[in-house]
Amino acid sequence: MKLPPKKVPNPFAIEKVGPVYPYLDPGKYDISEVRQARCGAQRFYNVTEHWTKQTYSILAYDCKEMCAEEREQLRRQIEALKRLSHLNLPKLIAVQEHRGNFYLVMERILGEPLSAVQQARRIQVEEAVQIIKEAAKAVSYMHLEGNLGHGNLNPCNIFLIHKGGRLRVKVVGLDHSRLDATAVKFASSVTGKLGFLPKRQICEPDFQFASDIFGLGVTALSMLGQIPPDDIYTHIDLGSGKVRFPKSLNSHWEIRRWIRKTVSLSQPYSSVGDAIKGLERNRDLKVNIWKYRFIYGTVIFAMAGGMFWWAKSHQASWIAELEEKNEALAAHAEAVYEAALERKKEQEEQARINADYQKLIRTGSCVGCDFAGLDLRGLDFSGYNLRGADLSGSWLTGTSFEGADLTGANLSEARLDNANLRRANLTDADLSSADLRGASAVQACFVSADLSGTDFRAADLENASFERANPGDAKFGWSSVRRGAIDATGEVWYGKHTAPPACD
Repeated sequence: MKLPPKKVPNPFAIEKVGPVYPYLDPGKYDISEVRQARCGAQRFYNVTEHWTKQTYSILAYDCKEMCAEEREQLRRQIEALKRLSHLNLPKLIAVQEHRGNFYLVMERILGEPLSAVQQARRIQVEEAVQIIKEAAKAVSYMHLEGNLGHGNLNPCNIFLIHKGGRLRVKVVGLDHSRLDATAVKFASSVTGKLGFLPKRQICEPDFQFASDIFGLGVTALSMLGQIPPDDIYTHIDLGSGKVRFPKSLNSHWEIRRWIRKTVSLSQPYSSVGDAIKGLERNRDLKVNIWKYRFIYGTVIFAMAGGMFWWAKSHQASWIAELEEKNEALAAHAEAVYEAALERKKEQEEQARINADYQKLIRTGSCVGCDFAGLDLRGLDFSGYNLRGADLSGSWLTGTSFEGADLTGANLSEARLDNANLRRANLTDADLSSADLRGASAVQACFVSADLSGTDFRAADLENASFERANPGDAKFGWSSVRRGAIDATGEVWYGKHTAPPACD
């Protein structure tokens, strides 16, 4: 009877604390922590070696779900990781393969993640610049030496180690690393932290080194603005690359400009090295100013002297120009003052007219009211007392003054066409050049009135009294003046058997 082949256990698949027996070296490690990677294809083991008591991290890749192309891609990626040796990257100690799965034994980082540090305290600009520079150096090394991109740069994958009074930076999370798109087209699902990946990495299958530059800029924004990594997407528009900076960065315009350029979709930095140079621009500028202080001082002194000489030579023209501007300003101020006075007078006049009109409507009497030049068409002033009122130049077409007392009123040049003047008392009124065409003045009293130039054409003047009136060159064409007539001397003649009407 043939026995089935002995099944060799895979010790790296154990997910509980206990001994781990690697395929090549059983009984070598104890597991202290197990955690699942976000993408589901990797597991992390923090282990301790039995004999040396050294701690390591084991990254296990489960290749069961990978196609042949992806496994080959992973193999090439691991070969690239083997070539990396940088102070700011975790060391790759050993690589083991068991039944097609890969296990990477790596240096364990015992520092604090940047995400925890920035939540615990405020990171100053100088320290933040140093952290970003050290992380950028590690990423630049990955790009140049291994043709590898990190693929998930964020505060959770940057560890800070304070040792001997010095700050050391370690960039971890290399399980997301990808070969550059120029070397291979990687078509698997994109993994990484939301907000720290550019839109092109999410929407396109090709990974590009520019994604790491984007991650550096967003990490700097999160660190300096004290923005939690989970909320960073609210401060950056992945579609347009626009950044909404917190108020704490208002005074750091150089840092703002650097962050804006790292996340730019149109003109980003061409490489991480260029991004590092841009970050060091402030320091280099200070060094150059100190180094060439004599030259700069001479140039500044010469410029100041030239400006003084130029100002001295143009002093006369400046004074003349200033005087001209002062005169223009004074004239403008005077015009504004005059306009204000005129407006004030108009307002006062309008207020007075309104008061007189209200008084007239309320009491029926307004002796000496001034309504000159107003539009009073179609109003009814029947029976009102308007003795001595000034209505000169007013528009009174169709207005009713029936039975009104207009003794001594000024109606010169007033438009009274089609007005109702029945039984109105116009004794001593000034009607010179007034227009009464078509007006009804039946039994009206024009005694001693000034009618020079008055137009009575087509007016109804039946039984009107013109005693001692001054007709001047008044026009009476087609007027109805039954029982009365006016001669050239201005005397009123009535019919032989009719006496003139009496004026009340």
